[in-house]
Amino acid sequence: MPEAVATPVGSDWSAMEMDERRENGSGQRGEKSAPPEPGAKEPPRISGSPAPAYPPAAGVWCGGYGGWYAPPPPWPQPAERGPSSKPRVAGLLLILSGALSLLFAALMGAMLLNIGPIAEMAERSEGDIGELRGVVILENSTPAEGARVTLTDIDRYAVTNESGSYRILNLPVGWHDVEVEMDGYMVVQGSVYVEPLKRFGATIADFQLQPGSGVLQPSGESHTPGERESELERNALPLIRSMGAVCVAAGLIGGVLAILGGWCALQRANLPIVLAGAVGGILSFGFGLGAVLSVIALILLILSVDEFERAGGSKGR
Repeated sequence: MPEAVATPVGSDWSAMEMDERRENGSGQRGEKSAPPEPGAKEPPRISGSPAPAYPPAAGVWCGGYGGWYAPPPPWPQPAERGPSSKPRVAGLLLILSGALSLLFAALMGAMLLNIGPIAEMAERSEGDIGELRGVVILENSTPAEGARVTLTDIDRYAVTNESGSYRILNLPVGWHDVEVEMDGYMVVQGSVYVEPLKRFGATIADFQLQPGSGVLQPSGESHTPGERESELERNALPLIRSMGAVCVAAGLIGGVLAILGGWCALQRANLPIVLAGAVGGILSFGFGLGAVLSVIALILLILSVDEFERAGGSKGR
């Protein structure tokens, strides 16, 4: 006696269809699959159930419905995502940023070595004529009338008036040896730098005489007469050179780090070195453009961290 086939709830199968399926052994809509090959044995049944103990490879046995039916197709699996181009683009940007940083450091170093001559040329272009004036006083701050102020290296002099003032015109710009003398007082010797008149106006140099004999040389650094040193060299040049040296060091170190990090990014390896290279490229400036390229590279690297992790895991296996 054929097994009863229950009509599913909500099914639109008619009684005639049910009878037809009892006759041909089918319990569901659709064509019955081909019967098993001759000699094939039915899989063992579990007690109290018409289903086989295990599903055969060729299909599914429906004992109540009398046939083999093909299994449903497997659920499609999502394709594994391949590596993107973000690490490669970031690596190329870092290498370019490192090259710009090294070029920036080289140009900055060349400017630091030649900033003195450049400033001197700029100063010479403003004129080579200067003026020296000032006041000579005695030990009690009274004006020293009749004191002689001489620039010994060019043999130019002036004598102070009743107010102790003197003035020497049309002097070459640069360092000059100066000597101040007056009867009954020690001779004062020193050096004075005459500035360009058009830019700085007259150079002021005041002196004080001490009673006695001999030579009084003020403490300080000596200079060669005629030597020229710009205002930039005397005041701002040490600070500029210190800042420039820091920029050169940052450009060299940051440029090398950026190039090394870019190479590692191309290989998708050593993520800490790659990130350090991106930070180095930002700090080394690289004419500004290098810093912008490093920022873009850093963003791309952050977006592709998982690719570095997968690449590291595959190498570890």
